[in-house]
Amino acid sequence: MGPLNDLLHETPAQGLDRIVRGLAALSDELDPQGRVRLATDPATLEAAYERCWHALNEERMDEALDGFVDLVMAAPADRRFQWGTALCFHHFGRIEDAARHYGLCYVMDPSDAACAYRIGECLEATGLYEDAREAWNTALLLCDVPGANQDIRALAQAALDGLAR
Repeated sequence: MGPLNDLLHETPAQGLDRIVRGLAALSDELDPQGRVRLATDPATLEAAYERCWHALNEERMDEALDGFVDLVMAAPADRRFQWGTALCFHHFGRIEDAARHYGLCYVMDPSDAACAYRIGECLEATGLYEDAREAWNTALLLCDVPGANQDIRALAQAALDGLAR
């Protein structure tokens, strides 16, 4: 198994510990004086999440990443914060960082087809084509339930078709 595939097999506690340690290092890099720290009360976290999601949707990716990293530091077990961080890292081409956060999201909710799809993208980007195929096939299977997002199904199928060429 490769390093990205190993992420899929760690326990939630191992994943959270690894993510928190990595984010602490990233936070120290981005804010060495420790000036920016987020309060952890639910209303503050929710307001910060809304601002981060809005920044992400408006493609203000530096702002979104900074905010999501703060959110993950404040509440690492909130899957939404991990997902936002993963999307930002993915945007910046930090594939292994994105994969770590997608992997943790997947551990938190293994029924999420979008997560399996994104993990497949990371695996493909690192040359792990068979592992990517497995992730995209998983996304397809997860889309077989009523109410599943069929856009994810289409993306996963297109990715698989692209691998076949």
